[in-house]
Amino acid sequence: MKDYEVEEFKRRYPNLARELEDGIGVRSMAELAEGAEPPFMPTAVDYLRRCRSLKEAFDVLEYLARTGQLSEEDKGSLREELMKGGLESLGPRREFGYYSERFLGGSGRHPSPRRRAPSQAP
Repeated sequence: MKDYEVEEFKRRYPNLARELEDGIGVRSMAELAEGAEPPFMPTAVDYLRRCRSLKEAFDVLEYLARTGQLSEEDKGSLREELMKGGLESLGPRREFGYYSERFLGGSGRHPSPRRRAPSQAP
């Protein structure tokens, strides 16, 4: 992939540059220029920041350890941190749609998975 200076890019690809500047594309020109990080694989902390309770957080830790995504040592230190400081010790809670908004520019609004089938309507 070839690197371009911003002004050269604007000169060579004016329409694409305008779309990026206006934020029409997946990322805006400002995000590209600032070096916004691409999507990444979530860490245990990313999963924990979605939790609504300590019980849910402990269940997540158990699952990640059971599936080999988290070492027992890391599980223990995260559990200890949660016990001492609560969920807030990991940072603010990430609401539904945070990651799609941050990395995909989407609204984060998707149909609810709890919708009833027409035959089950009350």
